[in-house]
Amino acid sequence: MAGIVLILLTSLFYPGGVLIDTVDSLEFSALIAVMSDNASLTHAATLGTMFALLLQSYGLLALFRLTTLQGLGNASLRFGIIASVIGWVLLMVEAGTRHMVVHITQHGIGTGTGPDVQPELNDLALAVFSTGTAIHFSFIAISSVAAIMLGAGLAARSRGMNVFSVAAYGMVLVGVAGLFNLVILQHVHDIDLAVFALISNSVLTIGAVCFIIFGVGMYRGSSEFAPQN
Repeated sequence: MAGIVLILLTSLFYPGGVLIDTVDSLEFSALIAVMSDNASLTHAATLGTMFALLLQSYGLLALFRLTTLQGLGNASLRFGIIASVIGWVLLMVEAGTRHMVVHITQHGIGTGTGPDVQPELNDLALAVFSTGTAIHFSFIAISSVAAIMLGAGLAARSRGMNVFSVAAYGMVLVGVAGLFNLVILQHVHDIDLAVFALISNSVLTIGAVCFIIFGVGMYRGSSEFAPQN
């Protein structure tokens, strides 16, 4: 729960985002400029994001003790946990590219940041940033499948309809929506990337709410999150 809250806070204070020097997230050059102008805040928010993802991974791995028994539901839950952590590792790698983008624009790569090399450094920073965005697409694909399997595994453990089972089914829908959104983007090229980003961010926000609900269930020791014995 702490990891989810932290990553939501860092997203709010990330340069170029909601509160700090807002720019269109699809205008990579403008976003890089804002990140560079707020270098210290960018580094702090990026480190906060990485730490938040570590917290999320640690919390979710606590559910691995539920998967010791045989059965399709336990196998689905086990797959979902592992895939979720892999997806978050990719997100950490993407965050690392943002550290590098700021480093390139601020310090260069061995050649300094004089006016004679600044255009080349800007191009290099743009290439690194674009690589991070490509990694983000991998995160969306893996995390969508992870959400489906994780939600299905937790739903199989539900005993009647309650807020935790609703969150489990909601997580399945989050995964389906995220995967559908990605597939449509890949094959229907007339769709504006901004529409994809809006849907993706909305889906991820709903997924974050589901994770918070799971955290509440784990904290309370609800049967869905406790070993059968």
